[in-house]
Amino acid sequence: MTPTKQSKLIAISTKGKDLFWKYGIKRVSIEEICREAKVSKMTFYKFFPNKIALVHSILSEIYDESLNEFKEILSSNIEFTEKMKQLFILKRKSAQGISIELLKDINQLQDDKLSLLIEEKGKESLNLFIEFLIESQKNKLMRSDIKIDFVLFQLNQMNLIFENLDLVNQYENPEELIMESLRFLFYGLGVRDE
Repeated sequence: MTPTKQSKLIAISTKGKDLFWKYGIKRVSIEEICREAKVSKMTFYKFFPNKIALVHSILSEIYDESLNEFKEILSSNIEFTEKMKQLFILKRKSAQGISIELLKDINQLQDDKLSLLIEEKGKESLNLFIEFLIESQKNKLMRSDIKIDFVLFQLNQMNLIFENLDLVNQYENPEELIMESLRFLFYGLGVRDE
């Protein structure tokens, strides 16, 4: 790919992500993406057949980057609590700037490729996380009296939180809700030192 083609692809992906993250998928048109990226619709269609394909490309790249960071944290030589903190930060970073509209649109879209991508990447990170928890319990870095399945159930419940619009609307953005859910999961209701 020539540098010019590469820069146009990057502009489409960057501006598309900015718009999708702010307004969701349904409210963003290809025309808006092209206007923001300063490219023609013809150029857009050279790279992507439609905006869902662009969303797929953006999410795939983000998942891959996050998964690499996730693996780096898990394989690092830092203490368990520091790893958990780093995982919180990574989760927070991944959610940064995502609008409620985008989350709703992703959940409502009936796109098999997008659903498969989310499912596959989710399973991969879940399996890594399970291995990490099992290893942490074996090494007595995590409480052994808590079943891994219970932790996973609680994490799954966090995903359902976004379907409760009354709760979601109490937060300025999804990032706040994710962090509150994670803090509750790992620290409970008790007061702790910050």
